[in-house]
Amino acid sequence: MTDLREKVARDRTFLKKLELAIPGFRGYRKREDRRVADSLLRKQLADRLRECTRMAEEIREALASQMELDLIREAGNLVNRLDALESKVRHAEQGYAGVSPDIKVLEDEIERLYEFDYHLIEGIEKLKKLLNSAKESVLMGDMDGYKTQLNAINSGIKDFLSTFNRRIEIITETGVFA
Repeated sequence: MTDLREKVARDRTFLKKLELAIPGFRGYRKREDRRVADSLLRKQLADRLRECTRMAEEIREALASQMELDLIREAGNLVNRLDALESKVRHAEQGYAGVSPDIKVLEDEIERLYEFDYHLIEGIEKLKKLLNSAKESVLMGDMDGYKTQLNAINSGIKDFLSTFNRRIEIITETGVFA
């Protein structure tokens, strides 16, 4: 994945570059660039979670076509959990919010937050693999395999949410770095 901070820096307009040269504006410009990069990352994470939701919907449809009525409800719950998770990520607090923010995050803290974000991306990729395996189990009629995968998916969602909530605690200053 491209470093979003580098992309934002490359895409600066002439005016933004001028602001970097003026004392007092440099810090503001750099913080604003980090905020934009953080916003782009949130959107990418949410978009990837939307893919997971779509995959869970496909599993629910496959269960319906196989008349596995007792498992459809659980699949519906999975769709709802992933949809809620996507919404939470999409509308989360950002890394820096302008000239006079209520929430201030220092540069070194932002770097640590990117570590959280990397773990979130890894978590989403793990969820995608588990969802693919779950769908394959359903299509092959292996409902025991599907139930095993569903447990792993629910555990992955729990881990993702825990990491995400920890990140929010740090960004809102209700938690501390370990």
